[in-house]
Parts: sequence; structure tokens; C-alpha cells
Amino acid sequence: MKRENVVLWTLWALFSTETYQSEWDAEINGYISEIEGLLDRKLENGYADQVKAMRLTFDPVVTLHRPLIWYIVSIG
Repeated sequence: MKRENVVLWTLWALFSTETYQSEWDAEINGYISEIEGLLDRKLENGYADQVKAMRLTFDPVVTLHRPLIWYIVSIG
């Protein structure tokens, strides 16, 4: 996980957008600092392609149909 991944997630979670606005710099940097404090490490600069946080209102949710027998067997 890198800094830009966390910024994108923060934009979704707190600002309900994917668009970064420079007027939010101080606030977003404050959130990033808090997250780094909780993780007890500094986040690397950049974006990690292999890491993707699910943003429930932007990203599609893949559902899978299962037959009724599946639920009967899995509960028992």
C-alpha cells in the first residue's frame, strides 16, 4: 500500500469523490499522518497497482448465485 492508494480511498470515504482538489491538501495530509501514526510507519510515495481498496459506492460488487441446497448444506 502506498500513499496515493490511501489518498484515493480517503477521497471516497470522506469526500465522496474521486477528484482531488488542492484546497483539501492540509486536511488529507492530516488524515494521512494519522493513518501513518496508527500503522507506525511512513507510507511510500506513489501508487501500487496491485493494491486496490474496495469503494462500495464506486466499484461494482460481484455477486454469485448459489442454489438453495448450497445454503442448506453450509448451515448444517
